[in-house]
This record gives sequence, structure tokens and C-alpha cells, in this order.
Amino acid sequence: MRRFIGIVVCALLMFPFAAAQERPEEGGHELQIWTGGGRSVPGGTKDTSLWNVGVRYGWILTAPHGPGFLNGRFEYAVDAVPAFVVFQPHDTAYGAGVNPLGLKWIFATRSDVQPYLELNGGTLFTTHEVPAGTSTINFTSSAALGVGFGKFFGKK
Repeated sequence: MRRFIGIVVCALLMFPFAAAQERPEEGGHELQIWTGGGRSVPGGTKDTSLWNVGVRYGWILTAPHGPGFLNGRFEYAVDAVPAFVVFQPHDTAYGAGVNPLGLKWIFATRSDVQPYLELNGGTLFTTHEVPAGTSTINFTSSAALGVGFGKFFGKK
């Protein structure tokens, strides 16, 4: 498992250099490989953590519009999540999923640094019940605040 994680991390670090792109433009698209993880929060499912990796394809739907600092572009994206691992107290669940709903607002800036907000939703299928005692099929949702770098972000 450590070897697999090492290979994924190396690939993720090298990907931006292989995928240099222009800033996102109306009618353009973006391709991302991403990874994430986390631990349960107080009041959540106790002693649970997760790690996942996925690929995203997005379509830039609008040219920059909006008032002042809210000026930006709207993107629709779809994520495939081939690896989703949930570490639970009694077992480890392996899974995969798809997020067919990805809504992203990319703030239009005059530099290569482009902050964004995003909302996602989809379905996760796992080998064991997550959390324990529930189901092997879960609906997923997420929200993100991030920063993209124009040199590597969006391609027409």
C-alpha cells in the first residue's frame, strides 16, 4: 500500500508540468488528477479517516462576468473516483465512486493565481458498510475553496 501511495504522490507532483495549459476560457476544458484525505471530526463517526484519488474533466461554460471581485467563470465538471479508502475501527472499506455534479466558480484575476469555490455531489460504492451498520452505497457531497494556477488551469 505504501508503494502505491508513493507512486500516486509522484504522479500528482509531476502532472502539472506535463499538462501546462492556458488560462480557462469560455468553451475551454480542464483535466485534473487530485487526491485528498481526512479524519473524523468531534461529534462525527469516531476513529474514522479516509483517503481518495480521482480524475476530473470540466467544461468552462461562461466568459468572465459578475460585479467587482465576484467577476469569474462558471464551470461544470464530472469526477471519477477509482480509489476511496475508509479506515474504520473494525475494518477498512475500499470503494469507488462517481460525482456527476460538479459546480465551480473560478474568480477572474489578472494573474496566474485564480481562486475558486466549488460544490460537488455523487455516489460512493464500498466493500463494507460506511459508517459501520449502515450501507455500502453512500451519497457524497463536498464543498471546496482552492487556488488554481493559470499556467496549469483550463485548456481550450
